[in-house]
Amino acid sequence: MMQTALRCFRPQYTVVNAFIPAALRGSTRRNISLEYGRESGNSPYYQNGKPGNATRSRNTKPNYQGNKSNSYNNDAPLEGAGQWTLGGSSPRVQAMAARLNIGHSNEPKLVEGQKKTSPIRVSVSKRHTFSAFHRRYLEEEHSITAMFIDIYEAKAKEKLWIWVYPNSAEDGSKAIARSMSQKRARNIVFCALKANGFNRHGRSLEKSDRDLYGTLKLHVTSPEQLLLEDIGEAKKYMTDLIRDKVVPKLLTDSWANYQPAARR
Repeated sequence: MMQTALRCFRPQYTVVNAFIPAALRGSTRRNISLEYGRESGNSPYYQNGKPGNATRSRNTKPNYQGNKSNSYNNDAPLEGAGQWTLGGSSPRVQAMAARLNIGHSNEPKLVEGQKKTSPIRVSVSKRHTFSAFHRRYLEEEHSITAMFIDIYEAKAKEKLWIWVYPNSAEDGSKAIARSMSQKRARNIVFCALKANGFNRHGRSLEKSDRDLYGTLKLHVTSPEQLLLEDIGEAKKYMTDLIRDKVVPKLLTDSWANYQPAARR
């Protein structure tokens, strides 16, 4: 009976792996590449869902090559490279940023008229910007740089990008508080967008040509305060702020922005 109970409650690989110390699992970079390769089949360790022929040594780092058909690979001409302002960034990232018109993560500007006591500070940009969390993989060539280029290539189809940054550990909040505050901030802004007639990607719920385009950046200055704050009041405040300050800045004519010039 004990063996049957153990089989019924046997944890999955991903759950067990999450509790194994990083020192025993190898570098975080290699694990990210491994998990991505297991799903996509692009890792030398996993091919078509099965283990490949690569040797799992301590210093081995899989080199994800990305989509060969895209124009940002090593053999493709780097048109527009060097136009991105972040010094030392990967030439492939510079070319992709210039082609998709993606700005620096510091580009969003703080929205005026916000309450000083609010634990969420809102900034906006009229164009798409990179996430500050991805800078380490974009500033210089990394084993998973191509993977993030693929991610941004797919994300470019979305009109409104939303990045949420919980405050660093310097404010004394624990990691669980920062993680939960990040999820709560997303929930608050999604509800506020819906109350103003837009979905989480900035598209009009009324199927009109007036959508939100750009980047919405949320900085959670005090994760613990956000978790203790009344969720109803936080949603009402964010709804009013988006209606009065964000929508006038990011509202655009979707047809004029997304149709070829010859069809305008």
